[in-house]
Amino acid sequence: MLYSFGNETRSSWGGTGGEGMFFVLPLLNLFLDVVVLVLLGFTYLLSGSLILCHWIYNLLGLYLPVSMTSPSLRLSHSFRP
Repeated sequence: MLYSFGNETRSSWGGTGGEGMFFVLPLLNLFLDVVVLVLLGFTYLLSGSLILCHWIYNLLGLYLPVSMTSPSLRLSHSFRP
């Protein structure tokens, strides 16, 4: 492929067209994979803390009302005349 810069590489780019596609498609796939991984990495680095805070707030919102209702009910019952 890229080992020799002679007629082989020129014939792989030119010619019937099918030969060039076998060489271009893996490069496009690699390029797209790298772009997707880089984009996902940046989004995870940027929004990872936001996602963690969101999950923590969701978990606290699920657990705190359940755990806080009974003491508040007990306090309201104890302060009731």
